[in-house]
Amino acid sequence: MLNEQRVDQVRQKALQNLVSQGYRRAPSIFLEQWLPYLDDFAPKLERPLWLDIDAIEALAQAPSLSRSRAIGWYLQFSYRAGGELFRSDDADLITSFPQFEDVVGIDLSNHKIEDAGVETFLDVSNRNKLAYLKLGSNKLTTKSAQLIADLSRSSHLRVLDLQTNNLGDEGLIALAESPFLCNLHYLQLADVRAKDAGLFALAESAFLENLTHLGIGWHRLNSSHLGALLRDRRLANLTHLDLNHTELGSQGATMLAESEQLQNLECLYVSENGLRTQGAYALASSPHMANLRHLDLTANWIQGDWLDLLQHENNLKNLITLDLSWNRIQRDSIDVFLATGAIPSLREVNLDGQTFAWGDPPKHGW
Repeated sequence: MLNEQRVDQVRQKALQNLVSQGYRRAPSIFLEQWLPYLDDFAPKLERPLWLDIDAIEALAQAPSLSRSRAIGWYLQFSYRAGGELFRSDDADLITSFPQFEDVVGIDLSNHKIEDAGVETFLDVSNRNKLAYLKLGSNKLTTKSAQLIADLSRSSHLRVLDLQTNNLGDEGLIALAESPFLCNLHYLQLADVRAKDAGLFALAESAFLENLTHLGIGWHRLNSSHLGALLRDRRLANLTHLDLNHTELGSQGATMLAESEQLQNLECLYVSENGLRTQGAYALASSPHMANLRHLDLTANWIQGDWLDLLQHENNLKNLITLDLSWNRIQRDSIDVFLATGAIPSLREVNLDGQTFAWGDPPKHGW
């Protein structure tokens, strides 16, 4: 009896820790051990606790979660080279399971579900509602963007990733003007083949004010696009910004550096933008970049003298990881720079495919 009480205490303490840490995703074994204790903690959960499922068979065998709305299944079908792709027919199969009512998150990046698969998922009445939807690289078109934008249940979405799909201007405009995407916190739209009309519509979207993560890489952003995005403090809550391969140049980097609303940024991705030494230094010396933890400057034609400039002045006092791969910087220059302690918080530098790390492993990214 004493041992059983001890087990109960340990499990309840572990669950309490999970709740206090922000309800991170738990492995599916969590269900078997702790489901009896979840009802006591349900009032403390502000969003569903995700339980990982990585195969169609696993979902088919999963028990019903109807006893508690505090948890839900998170489906993540990772594509492995040589493995089978998840297709639209598989969406029909999954949505036929009664367990699909408990699905709150779906990650099917890099498969081939196409518009038909998206339509199948969104047509199904879903008790817990989808809060997390990642469908990058799935041969989607404008139709999928319009389906998501027009669905009232999209108001439950917190995370939306549609990168590397052919949404075009019409698809991006539909998303930008949707009245139902008001609760988004994470939006990844890199390489969705949008041009002026779509990019300007995104810049005017009401949901930008709530975003903490925004990705619009692999589009051509001129000063007008960037100016529209940075206007009226719409991005003041951003902590992660992906502008990789957007042709910013040193002018675009300077505009970012001068934007007061980006002062909460923790991760900035600006690889392949032709920043050169001038643009990279504008970012590093900006007082609005003082909270950066991760800075990706890959392939920007930055010279070694950039490191010399940082020794005299920089505002990267909290930077932990720095990616300088494929610039004109030599390893010897990195060693000399690190010895100066110009960025005392720095724990990792990436240079041409090699990682130089010390101290505790850094955590960053999407």
